[in-house]
Amino acid sequence: MGFSNPNVRYAWPPLTKGLKALLITYVVLYIATLFKGSLGFEKIMTSALFLSWEGMFEHFYLWQPLTYQLLHDDFFHIFFNALVLYSFGGQVEKRWGALPFVRFVLLCGLGGAAAVLALDAILIALIGSPGASVVGASGGIYGVVTAFSIYQWEQPVHLMIGKPIKGKWILPIFLGLDVLFIFLGSPTSLPGHVGGLLMGAALVTGYYKPQRAIDRFKLWRARRRLKLLRGGHPLDPKDDDKPRYLH
Repeated sequence: MGFSNPNVRYAWPPLTKGLKALLITYVVLYIATLFKGSLGFEKIMTSALFLSWEGMFEHFYLWQPLTYQLLHDDFFHIFFNALVLYSFGGQVEKRWGALPFVRFVLLCGLGGAAAVLALDAILIALIGSPGASVVGASGGIYGVVTAFSIYQWEQPVHLMIGKPIKGKWILPIFLGLDVLFIFLGSPTSLPGHVGGLLMGAALVTGYYKPQRAIDRFKLWRARRRLKLLRGGHPLDPKDDDKPRYLH
């Protein structure tokens, strides 16, 4: 399904199997939480299922890094998260398949949880108390946006708003919106978003493996040495037009 104008053709993002499973899960659990007040378990849900330092390390609710990313606080929270996941997730899933895609989203959510708890530890050391509890799938969704951006790094992307932009500019735009929302007083978890982003980048590039990072460094060093050798001696008067390299 799509629509077009004389110059550009737009197409709706694909609704793939894993993406559909995640969206249905978010919606079903959100509907269930609408009855938390009437059923009398609102306090239990927020303390046991939302991510918090107290829940993790005082009550040992060790499932919180998983449950917090399946729940949402209000309609606009789930609406915008679902919209972003739908916009970018299908293209990423088509590269990997349903199960690896869902696993990737959850792992990025865990990366977001790790970043939130790390900031809590810093706040406890500085001011004696952690930050507020966190809920939402944004960490995993930021991982998906990161994967999409890496795969489309130099490719033009049509966002159906304005002119197409290269994939590498999507992440700065999202982070800029985060800063704007925080400035406007929105309870946005920037550490959770950044944690999901970093986890997504590590998983897509393979840099979560120490040997991969070491191999890349060795390759960079070998290329640099080869470049230096090809440059000739920096004081050689016969090579005035060549770039100078120091050995």
